[in-house]
Amino acid sequence: MASHLQLIVVARLIGLDSGGRARMLRWAASTPDILGVLNLRGALAIPVLLDLDRYSDKLKPERVTLGGWASMLFEAAANGILSAAKANATIIDCVAPSLDTTILADAYMLRPLGNTPRAFAAIKADRNLIPDVANEVVRLAPPIRAFNRPAVADYPAGAEIVRKGQRVLVVDASANRDERRFPDPDMFEIRRNPRDQIGWGYGVHSCAGIYLVRLELESLLRALVLHVDRVETAQPPQLRNNLLLGFSRLKPR
Repeated sequence: MASHLQLIVVARLIGLDSGGRARMLRWAASTPDILGVLNLRGALAIPVLLDLDRYSDKLKPERVTLGGWASMLFEAAANGILSAAKANATIIDCVAPSLDTTILADAYMLRPLGNTPRAFAAIKADRNLIPDVANEVVRLAPPIRAFNRPAVADYPAGAEIVRKGQRVLVVDASANRDERRFPDPDMFEIRRNPRDQIGWGYGVHSCAGIYLVRLELESLLRALVLHVDRVETAQPPQLRNNLLLGFSRLKPR
């Protein structure tokens, strides 16, 4: 369900042709693996991402839907706002990171709702809680667990000094469970509304698709409370991925 929803939404927004739509999920699933360590999963992702690169290089304005993101990028290139190479590269940036992260967030949302039936009943009774739940879901399980960043200046980190130019691993998943900021951080609390959680990044590094992700999470939950009486899920197997956190599948109990 999560894969189907996200594929339809992103394919329509970007406006890819049928050949692109048929391969989007495979491209997106391989992207985070190649961003991690170069283990077997990372190595197997290389030919898949090369296929995405070849597809993007050959993509032409007449092969995409007029008015979609890809069409607007090609139009910007034609008007000299950006280069043709940059337009094609940006299409890759629209496709590659926009699917699996949201798919995993959608799927994870069902798990705590299944474990806490009173929470789902409370949301059915008060739909104003839905935006809070979307934030709480990403706080508990940000699909991207960590990023590394270069320090732009020296700064103290506890008893240590991080020097300018050093790379730091920023573990979003840990920060989102900082008990100094979030009481009972391991609990799913639908009234917490953690707007300052950093599962979508922060500042200039905020996720470009944050509003789309939030809209999809909220839309899915609004549909659930209208058509579903309760949520029950079995214990899910964890996804094996070099970068992302989530479930490989989710089945009813």
